[in-house]
Amino acid sequence: MPVHLLGRSSLAPLLGTDTFTMDRALDAMDALMIPITAAPYEIMITAQLVHKGIVKGWPMYLVPNNLPPIRSRREAMLTTLAGMGIEVAPTAIVRRVTHWDAGLNGLGVCEFAPSSPAADEIQDYWDWLVDRFDLSATDDAEIWTPAEQEVVYA
Repeated sequence: MPVHLLGRSSLAPLLGTDTFTMDRALDAMDALMIPITAAPYEIMITAQLVHKGIVKGWPMYLVPNNLPPIRSRREAMLTTLAGMGIEVAPTAIVRRVTHWDAGLNGLGVCEFAPSSPAADEIQDYWDWLVDRFDLSATDDAEIWTPAEQEVVYA
């Protein structure tokens, strides 16, 4: 089953609109992976999309992303997301400098700092995707796992 990631860049112009084109595009997806941060406005906008998706029967999953590093705030955010009525990915991606440093070097965190907490979160998310969508059983899925060695820059 192909899994489509609906990211902020493709979702932002669509949110708040109620168009035939948007509905057709979302109807065609096998699953909507919706990244969401702890920003109140983003939660409100995402709630509108989730409500519409529930009415239309779209398979949707919230992916907590760029969450605050303070555990109590993260837990409050996850409780709020659970109240939206759709599955929340079990791995929360926390706001970490490692993501920024990796991006500045043109790498993902699993390449830049494979033993970091940020890389562990991304690997946990990837493992969930593989299990949730049975990607290991599909012939056309290319399963990538991070290298076991540190990337060293001179």
